[in-house]
Amino acid sequence: MSLIRNYKTDKSVPPPKQLLNFIRTSNKYTSIWQYLKRYQNVEFVKLRLKQEYPSLSTRLITTKSRHIADAVRQSEAYFNTAQSTELAIKPLIVYYGMMNLVKALIMFGDNKYTLNVTTLEKSGIAQHGLSIQGKNPNDYSVRNNQNDLLNEFCYVQKRNSIFKLLHRCWSSVDLNTNMRFSINKLALSHPYSWKLVNNVTHEVPNFFLADGGFRKATKIEQAITLSSVTQFSIYKKPQSVDAWDYLEQLLPKLKTLYDRNPNSAFSYVSKNTPSTIDEIYSINKSIAGESYLIGDFDVDNKKLMFTPIEVEYMSMFILGSLTRYAPQKWLKNVRYEGGTEMSLLEGLVNSTIISFPKMILEELDGENYTVAGDVFYWD
Repeated sequence: MSLIRNYKTDKSVPPPKQLLNFIRTSNKYTSIWQYLKRYQNVEFVKLRLKQEYPSLSTRLITTKSRHIADAVRQSEAYFNTAQSTELAIKPLIVYYGMMNLVKALIMFGDNKYTLNVTTLEKSGIAQHGLSIQGKNPNDYSVRNNQNDLLNEFCYVQKRNSIFKLLHRCWSSVDLNTNMRFSINKLALSHPYSWKLVNNVTHEVPNFFLADGGFRKATKIEQAITLSSVTQFSIYKKPQSVDAWDYLEQLLPKLKTLYDRNPNSAFSYVSKNTPSTIDEIYSINKSIAGESYLIGDFDVDNKKLMFTPIEVEYMSMFILGSLTRYAPQKWLKNVRYEGGTEMSLLEGLVNSTIISFPKMILEELDGENYTVAGDVFYWD
């Protein structure tokens, strides 16, 4: 399997550009869309495609440019609606907006993908690729338990789909089995929900504060440092286990893909130059400015890596599908009659409206942006 577009493992920019990419604003949502709106202009998209993929034919670039511009334009309309709509339907509106941005990202590559009908049918872009249909008795008990939101789930479907194409934007792993993901594990991997979920369930987070960057020695290497403020009690480290060893239990690819840096506590350097997300613990930055990495997902006895884009996409698919197909369960929780779990997920929905467009922007531009403004701290 090959990637369907250029994936830049290192999106850092030199100091002069860092100043331009630092955006201080009182409205993060509006500022992010000011940058994304460039991709609603067909001529701008044409120029970017020619810069990134000069081997594409003029005809294909023309078609892609129009379809990308339309997808981004319609996505903004969905997100604008989601900003002001009730929680009763908000996740579904957010998901439709996300899906259009994902289509734009997939098309923005050295590939054949457009929104033409024949391409849609053959490529799988017309298929979600995820399903909330139960496959075992436990699935049905979760769905029928109106107080249980955190164990809601989705499966990856086997056929070609938009979700499998999304994964191929940075991974060479084919998601070809009925992989199952729960909102609980996804929320424990997200910067705006992991603390609340951990506080309630006491489950080990799949989220780690970390800093990192790339450097060139004899080859291009990624250096990462796990935050010194990591509270091992949250990650349930036994007293008898060495801290380095325990980190490598939680993040097993540290041991296989990285070398320990003995000169810095909990610091690692990649053994090889990474080219896909399968070979790296990518460093991400939240809207609040926290640097973090997401741990492996244990799926079908495999250790797989997923990006924050995919985490949010799957989360909104699950919650959006509940609003559509199980309104009796979703609305009971919206009214806070089913328990307190909705309080853990409402913030995830609202933060995604800002964070998802930002992450897509960074993928399209191949650069990192810092959007700074008012921050809410919870102790």
